[in-house]
Amino acid sequence: MAHLLEETALNDEQKEYIKILKHSSGILHGLITDILDISKIEAGKQEVHPREFDLRELVQSMKHTFQMKLGQRPIQVTVELDKRIDSLLIGDDMILNQILMNLLGNAEKFTKEGEIAIKVQLEDLQGNALWLRFQVCDTGIGIQADKLELIFQNYKQAEKDIRERYGGTGLGLAIAKQLVELQGGRIAVEKSGPFNTCFTFTLPFIDTRRPLARTAGQDAENKYARIDFGQARVLVVEDNPMNLKYILSLLEKYRINYQLATNGPDALYFLESKQFDLVLMDIRIPGMDGFELARKIREDETRPNVATPVIATTARDAQHAGHGPEHRHHGNIDQTIHPRPAVAGAQ
Repeated sequence: MAHLLEETALNDEQKEYIKILKHSSGILHGLITDILDISKIEAGKQEVHPREFDLRELVQSMKHTFQMKLGQRPIQVTVELDKRIDSLLIGDDMILNQILMNLLGNAEKFTKEGEIAIKVQLEDLQGNALWLRFQVCDTGIGIQADKLELIFQNYKQAEKDIRERYGGTGLGLAIAKQLVELQGGRIAVEKSGPFNTCFTFTLPFIDTRRPLARTAGQDAENKYARIDFGQARVLVVEDNPMNLKYILSLLEKYRINYQLATNGPDALYFLESKQFDLVLMDIRIPGMDGFELARKIREDETRPNVATPVIATTARDAQHAGHGPEHRHHGNIDQTIHPRPAVAGAQ
């Protein structure tokens, strides 16, 4: 809602208040997320779910995300990806994504200018099993040699005034370390060449030997900015007033036509009588479970929306809501325009 408010007509004083509100909300969100993550790991509830993925696409997406986040700051995000990694891999890309997000977030926090580098090298190959070495390096403030081991401990930061000067919970690096070790890898930090800080971790993957798709991905972030939604029509299945206010405000802002259903039977009626280009559906809706409704959409080939993409939205833990890894939350999908309810699964 702060994002929506920021885009209304405001005077300078109000803009400053919104800036503080967004910053404070971000700190609170980060704190809660870190505490939940570390609690899940320590309770042994964090599971590894390997699946096929494109490493090149994941790393390039990470680069674009952080380059946009840096805005006009004089920092370049670079990528070096070993050319020998030229096929789809099997591993837990969601955990890898979280590790890189934590390390890049740390680099972004402590770097005022220069470079943040993401490097991936093939370290060892035995049959279809390969070990990859990842590095996230930056030209930031660096870490004193006697503090290098301290930073991986829960709630610990390298210096006493770090929290006051830069913020943070002291959990991001501890989470990254435990997620790496959960998969049998290891992580370390050092000063390397022109970089004041360089985090290095290794992880095992399975090589599928299936080639990567050859697509021009470098302009992906610009492609979406130029989309004209035209006569596209969206069905919104949601009954929570606060979520409705936000979702519908976004759709109206981007001039997207929508139909609203606040319960399962109404949603089913619309789906059987009209063609939609997208369905945004709450998992928990009156009169019908969201996944049950999704199954009904798919079960009859003669229905108009049998092939319409369905995005399930939820405020709950997406793993629990989806009853399994196929409904796991793709954390960074939602952040391209605005934060919004968690995406639990698609299509």
